Amino acid sequence: MPGEFLTKGLESDRYMKARQLIEQFDKEIEVELRKIGEEMVAQNRELFDEEVTGSKSISTSSNTFPFARIDYPMTKIRSRENDTGLILNVHLYWDDPRNYNRNDIDGALRALGYKIKNVDPTDEQQVVSETRDWPIQTAENRFGGETAFYKHVSSVEEIRQTGEKLVDHFSAFGAEYGVSQSSYSGN
Repeated sequence: MPGEFLTKGLESDRYMKARQLIEQFDKEIEVELRKIGEEMVAQNRELFDEEVTGSKSISTSSNTFPFARIDYPMTKIRSRENDTGLILNVHLYWDDPRNYNRNDIDGALRALGYKIKNVDPTDEQQVVSETRDWPIQTAENRFGGETAFYKHVSSVEEIRQTGEKLVDHFSAFGAEYGVSQSSYSGN
């Protein structure tokens, strides 16, 4: 019955409590993403301005799969010919596993990862080729052409373990992206 669903939502403030759970989850996942992002920044200070802060974006209210991400502007630019600034993006994306060629996952893929926005495809492909032996996967990002480095996570412990691997990966390869702003040929 259509009315029964609404009645259940009204009983004992179930609808309100569900919304509060979403807000609490969003806040707690932001804390975990910030820990990962801030550790990436701390271990790679030369790639970021001294007072860089991450800007968050969390979406749970659209008709697509939800996401949570934090962007950290980097000091490097795309190339000598293109002065578009690079951005470190730390994220948790929910998605259809088929979009990541993951037939081993039942339900939604929960991809905890990072990508570099505005990256030159040559730099990106070099890092992807060097990542083959790492315990993380790569996939085309669902919000654009960049490659995401990620792992499917199912618990807070997996989030923290994966976060450590992502920090190590970024520390190994983050400097390979882009060029310094002073190398821009437009200067």
